[in-house]
Amino acid sequence: MIRRLALVALAASLAASCGRGPSPARKKERLYPLRGVITEVHPERREIVVRHQDIPGYMKAMTMPFPVGDDPALLRELAPGDKITGMLRVGPARYQLEQISVIGSESSGPASRVDPSKVIGRGAIFPDFTLRDQDGQTVALSQFHGRSVVLSFVYTRCPVSWACPATLAKLAQAASLAEGAGVRDFHILLITMDPAHDTPPVLRTYSHQVDMSKGRWSFLTGRPEAIGAVAEHLGIFYFRERGEITHSLAAAVLGPDRQLVARHEGRDWTPEQIAHDIEAAARPAA
Repeated sequence: MIRRLALVALAASLAASCGRGPSPARKKERLYPLRGVITEVHPERREIVVRHQDIPGYMKAMTMPFPVGDDPALLRELAPGDKITGMLRVGPARYQLEQISVIGSESSGPASRVDPSKVIGRGAIFPDFTLRDQDGQTVALSQFHGRSVVLSFVYTRCPVSWACPATLAKLAQAASLAEGAGVRDFHILLITMDPAHDTPPVLRTYSHQVDMSKGRWSFLTGRPEAIGAVAEHLGIFYFRERGEITHSLAAAVLGPDRQLVARHEGRDWTPEQIAHDIEAAARPAA
């Protein structure tokens, strides 16, 4: 308790000393982008302690506690050492950190072992891979030659509404938008990060959330090492800890020759962006 009070007192005094802390005098809420590393997680208080970088226009770099305004399930996914981005909401009635995304880890676990040299850059050819779909059929990336491909990761038991469920919903909307723009030659590949649980029958049930009648979707599973290699090429990290899977978010669009057209990190990408990338990938080269 003493340490908790000391942290709060320190945060208040530092915010006041720079003249930019939350104040009743503020008439409107403001959002400030935050980037840092979690040092403590306190689910019982819905709070995390973050060693953050400078918050431009608001606060210098320091370590301090933040109330979390996101889904409470998120706190079960966070751990000390997670590198995060988020938005700090400051107003007369609310002061909280929200829109939190895990983008890496300082730990010695698998999350810190994504090799940057293996992440595919824009314009490069994405390596071929072979996995199994929701019907147990072998699916290779190369079999979609001539079509654009949307590539992302989910897992069926993901408890955080803005993570895997949102990814699935946004990609479904992106598909509708692309179809509405007259694009037909594209396919969406969603790969599970939980192959031990997400067998083809489980993925088949999960796939019922989208329109499978047009043959545009494949939900894929396979050997953990094969899945891990694809994740690394996309720059996604994930690891299992205390029965939960912690993972970063990303979605990519590949052109008809498997070249990377666009990659969107985190959870802030929109269906409109993905649809635009699908359309761009479908245009003949000038």
